[in-house]
Amino acid sequence: MRSSSWIRTVALLTTLGVVLAARPALAAPPPPHLALDLSLQGPVAEATKLYLTGLALKKVGITVTISGGIGLAAGVGLIVWGYQEPQSTAMKGGGWALVGTGVLLGVIGIPIWMAGNSRIARAKKTIGLPSFVMAPYVAPTAGGLVAGLAGVSF
Repeated sequence: MRSSSWIRTVALLTTLGVVLAARPALAAPPPPHLALDLSLQGPVAEATKLYLTGLALKKVGITVTISGGIGLAAGVGLIVWGYQEPQSTAMKGGGWALVGTGVLLGVIGIPIWMAGNSRIARAKKTIGLPSFVMAPYVAPTAGGLVAGLAGVSF
């Protein structure tokens, strides 16, 4: 009884993650440098639309990829637990199903995430924003301070 309720819980959480990933992503407001009237014509309006669609794709890709990771981890847990209880072949089968689902969601989610990042980068390039930004930093250490440059945007 204990293992079947655990399997149902994992299946419910995985299904919930897939359903949440399939929802249309709510687009966050664009950064201040892109917050322009969408009725404008030309490259700025195109860049804004490209940025917003890229942001939505990125969020969906991240959600699907994380759901896949959760399914993969839960599946491996079920498989390991199933081998500790020899009479529970259903747990092993369910575990392999979750591993397959997790891998499939990861394979689907990562390219969607990458496509969103690509659109965001194209939008930034269209309006002339640098694709790589360096910023100075100072960090305390045991012997004093360390200073340098860090890449803050790619």
